Amino acid sequence: MLSPKHEACMDDIEVDYNDFVELGNAMSSVGVVHEAFVYDGTSGTLHAINHPSLDDDRVKMEPPSDASSFSYQAFLGDGNDVATPPRKREPTCDYPTCKRAPSGGTTRCISHGGGKTCGVDGCNVAAQSLGWCKKHGGGPRCTVDGCTKSAQGHGKCKAHGGGTPCAEPGCHKRAQRGQRCGEHGGFVLCATPECTRKDRGGGLCNVHRKPFECQVRSCKRLGKVDGMCTQHYKEFDKSDKTAPNDGAFFL
Repeated sequence: MLSPKHEACMDDIEVDYNDFVELGNAMSSVGVVHEAFVYDGTSGTLHAINHPSLDDDRVKMEPPSDASSFSYQAFLGDGNDVATPPRKREPTCDYPTCKRAPSGGTTRCISHGGGKTCGVDGCNVAAQSLGWCKKHGGGPRCTVDGCTKSAQGHGKCKAHGGGTPCAEPGCHKRAQRGQRCGEHGGFVLCATPECTRKDRGGGLCNVHRKPFECQVRSCKRLGKVDGMCTQHYKEFDKSDKTAPNDGAFFL
């Protein structure tokens, strides 16, 4: 039987596979610890490996179904052979079929009524910085002295040069879509086949978006939650559910 080499950390020894299994178990029976032998099925060699964490229980070997299935990492057990715990599943919006992350400590994303709302009484628009919506002072403001409008880009509102300029040479208007203003092609057509009207929000023109608008009368926003836009859904969600439902909320 072959004897292990102690002078090197890892040595190649030509060995028969059956001798390899016999040798490994013999080493365990005589109390040889901190050293193991791993068979390389590709080269047909036996590697002697020193490792301080090895003990006699781990040195014991059983013949594998395939000699090439042995590997240094799996045998040494330096964390590589330990099953990786499953990643914690990130929570998602509890609205049916929505995969977005919930916002603001709520169970829904912003589009479906989650997140913090503006701190101004009666306003249900999503809050920006400072706890207010853009209309009531939240979010970055124009840096021009005396201007309190919302910044649209480069620290300024549109009136003071904020936003992206139209890419058309000689045009000083602000770009709307595709780096161009509406006059120079910065618009998208309605997604309805053969419709040549412009998209007015949600990919639809004013005519084709009507069936999908918020149920609250005079509201032109698209319905996203239970037939209501996000703002009206939040308002309805805060209303008294114990009161008789006479439909007044939607008038």
